[in-house]
Amino acid sequence: MKENSITVEDTLSIDSFTFSQPKRLKSYIINSQAIKLTAIRHGLKLRSTFFSIKPDGNNLILSGRGYGHGVGMCQEGAMNMAKKGHSFDKIIKYYYTGIKIISLTEIIK
Repeated sequence: MKENSITVEDTLSIDSFTFSQPKRLKSYIINSQAIKLTAIRHGLKLRSTFFSIKPDGNNLILSGRGYGHGVGMCQEGAMNMAKKGHSFDKIIKYYYTGIKIISLTEIIK
């Protein structure tokens, strides 16, 4: 695993970096400053912006929760459902409840 870093002010305590995402967010707020999660993702070469940060002694532990596009469908879960023989419409309706799947020809009419 490669280690990467982002420089921050020395005056902040390590506990200031605690960050949790119960749902996907766009920014990380620290010391009244908003940092785009995409900037952190690219700077640290992470696979996703869906992560949490927890202090551990003098270190920060980043725990990832996603690797996808952030649209609500788990790629691994959908792939496993497909391997078990579930149809595409059943998979889509599992992740996106309350939707109706229609043919493109119905829209073009």
